[in-house]
Amino acid sequence: RVRRGMGPWVGMAGALVALGVGAAVARSWMGPKQLPVRENPDGAPILVPQPLPDARPLRVTFGVPAEVVAAKIPPAPDENGVVPMTLYWKVHGDVPRSVGIFVHVIGPDGTRKSGDHELIAGTYFFKDAPRDVLLRDDFGANVSDGKPGTWDVYLGLWHAGGDGSRVPAFGPDGQRGQDDRVLIGRFIVPETDSTAAESDTR
Repeated sequence: RVRRGMGPWVGMAGALVALGVGAAVARSWMGPKQLPVRENPDGAPILVPQPLPDARPLRVTFGVPAEVVAAKIPPAPDENGVVPMTLYWKVHGDVPRSVGIFVHVIGPDGTRKSGDHELIAGTYFFKDAPRDVLLRDDFGANVSDGKPGTWDVYLGLWHAGGDGSRVPAFGPDGQRGQDDRVLIGRFIVPETDSTAAESDTR
């Protein structure tokens, strides 16, 4: 039996204890707060400790505090004629919001395909990207109607959201790339039965 004059205080104390226990149970059930998962459109993680072993070390720098430390370009397109590519970026400081990535894929006959994209891994503008960590950027170029032969892949940055001008680009040798783009790899589009037959009839 509760003594006279203490009823309200005892009741309040009991309620506070109940709330505390309830909050503790809720925290244990929900677990620790999780950071949002950042992934490429293909499901690969964006923040990675190091490039994949089959990526080629490649230091390409720019007139803004960003660089590509490695790139992966397959030797040939996949069965759908798509060339899946991976760039490993590091952003060291403030980059204008207008900056985006251009990728020119040039065929043996001069045909140009594009792998342009403004967002790293479809997620970060350069301005908003985490600093001084490795960012995996997966994308692709469709060459399903491309001519057989060797195709060159050039990389650069440009003010996609601005005046369209290009950012100075420098190759691994420190030399500024012609047209402010740097050759980062090559692949071969193989001949198919139809393209071989077309060549024989010429």
